[in-house]
Amino acid sequence: MASDYSIPSWITQDYFENIVADAVDDFLMITKFSPKSGSAAGENYASIMLRIDFEVKLKDGSNREFSLMVKTAQDGENAQMIADMGIFDKEIEVYEKLLPAFEELYSSKGINVTFGPKSYKLSKQPPTDTIVMEDLKQREFVNANRLEGLDTDHVESVLKLIAKFHAASAVYYEINGPYHERFNNGVFDPAKREEFTHIYAPMLDVMSNAFSKNIEAKYTEKMFKDADTMLDRNFECARIKDEDFNVLNHGDSWCNNFMFSYSDQGERKDTLLVDFQLVKYGSPAHDLLYFLLSSVQNDIRLTKFDYFIKFYHDELSRNLTILNYPKKIPSLSDIHMSILKNRGWASHTVMGPLPVALLDPVKDANFDNFLGNNDAGIAFKLKLYSSPRFVKALKDILPWLDNRGMLD
Repeated sequence: MASDYSIPSWITQDYFENIVADAVDDFLMITKFSPKSGSAAGENYASIMLRIDFEVKLKDGSNREFSLMVKTAQDGENAQMIADMGIFDKEIEVYEKLLPAFEELYSSKGINVTFGPKSYKLSKQPPTDTIVMEDLKQREFVNANRLEGLDTDHVESVLKLIAKFHAASAVYYEINGPYHERFNNGVFDPAKREEFTHIYAPMLDVMSNAFSKNIEAKYTEKMFKDADTMLDRNFECARIKDEDFNVLNHGDSWCNNFMFSYSDQGERKDTLLVDFQLVKYGSPAHDLLYFLLSSVQNDIRLTKFDYFIKFYHDELSRNLTILNYPKKIPSLSDIHMSILKNRGWASHTVMGPLPVALLDPVKDANFDNFLGNNDAGIAFKLKLYSSPRFVKALKDILPWLDNRGMLD
């Protein structure tokens, strides 16, 4: 698979010897070691994904193929900004501490739940932020087609998993107290308001120009009334409201961060979450708006929105009950009110994950171009916000949001 980045020099066979030895039964030695890109252009923005293929000799003399996925930090011009967000610290804690704890909550009730891939620890510390995990493709998990979006069956499977994750996170909070403060802030960290404003304002100029050419003027005006107002809404959404029902949100719940397995007859068997770098404590409305507006098939995204919210609420209530949540379970009205209260997250989704999900694979799709204000960055964003799929989706979504008072 082609890649626009080189393999880091520290990626060597020696680093992974202990993992392969532990993971492969009757391991004798690694005979082949082949690192390569683990994601195509436009499929991953904030980090480098690698697939490490091994050929392993077993004690009986036979050979076995084995692979691992490695996520490591980028070294582009925005690398420091990514590092300052602490996304690797978050994800490492999720894999090593929180997912096992959430799964144990269900196991204690006699229910087997798996949220994501198995993670591994390297025996030697690499020179950068790094996460090593199982290659889910070995278990025949695949991503859905993000350009088409998810059908009803796949949406329901994702909402079931999100509801389980949210419920476990709420119960874990009641048992163990607040999460580490790193989970209090996501993308919109108040401490980085000035830095974010510097990046965001030029981005809005490109977005508004693209919108004005394709979208009715009244919706463009509502979306881009004032850059500060839009930012204020996003920062207000991100602020934790202690009086509300709160959960640990996946935080980046778009199509590429769910993987599915299928039976020989093509029926969906299982669903798993990946990529926990933007996990954040707060209203479940964040995950719901982000997922349903960015990753659902265009013909059901809005017509089934309320149905999907009720489906999620039913699953959330059921899992909170199973796990003996000690507080009042939020009502369906509470969830709808939270969505309206956090309506700024709808605009955030329309600006970020939705155009990314609907853009054809292009080589210049990367984090530096997404944030950059140079010629390459502006050209990429114009491409991003002018793609036919995105424009088609916007023409449905913006009137729908406006009719619900979610652009006010």
